[in-house]
Amino acid sequence: MVIVGGNTTSSDFAPAANEHGFLYALDLDGNFMWGRFFYNVSYAVSDISGCQMASDGNTLSVLGKGKSQPVIMEMDIAKGTSTGFYSMEYYLTSDKVTPDYSTWSAIYLDKKDYFSGKQFYYTAFTMDKKIELVRMEIPTSDTQPPRIDWGYEFYEYTAAEADDLYRRQEPMHIWMDPVDRQVFYMTGRYHGRASIMRFNKINGRLRWYAKME
Repeated sequence: MVIVGGNTTSSDFAPAANEHGFLYALDLDGNFMWGRFFYNVSYAVSDISGCQMASDGNTLSVLGKGKSQPVIMEMDIAKGTSTGFYSMEYYLTSDKVTPDYSTWSAIYLDKKDYFSGKQFYYTAFTMDKKIELVRMEIPTSDTQPPRIDWGYEFYEYTAAEADDLYRRQEPMHIWMDPVDRQVFYMTGRYHGRASIMRFNKINGRLRWYAKME
């Protein structure tokens, strides 16, 4: 199966020419399986920036933006239907405080945590050009809200400390270790250079960090 997601502003593809997210699936012979267009109202999804199969191999984790903030969806890959929708917002957001978010493909859903047996989303994005790395616990009941288990904000360098290249931050992907179930990796750009970081799953602590000069 090939799954493609993105953003469209086409008035031929969508009812209006503003930004809308879309997601579709093809089989390996190129046959259309399902497609989803996300209308940019109500549960607004203006962009799909990344997706990755969940740990059970049956559901798809999707990262994007809606109402100018990060949104996470869980999709049934057989039917293309959404089985979960979560929106993340800075707790001090107000009419005067409106953070600027950017998302890439850093998303992963662990359906059964190695330590606790709970479900967690691992995701990363930028808020006002600073990397935010978050683990969110998924509730077992619809009556319970999701909970941020831990979260870290990466240090922001000022113009006096570094040039523009050095300040570029792009958390591109999150990968689980195929052997050690206690850790995960984040790849992308940090300090303006390609990088890879290894973290503890239980508390988000950095184990090591490597960059390419």
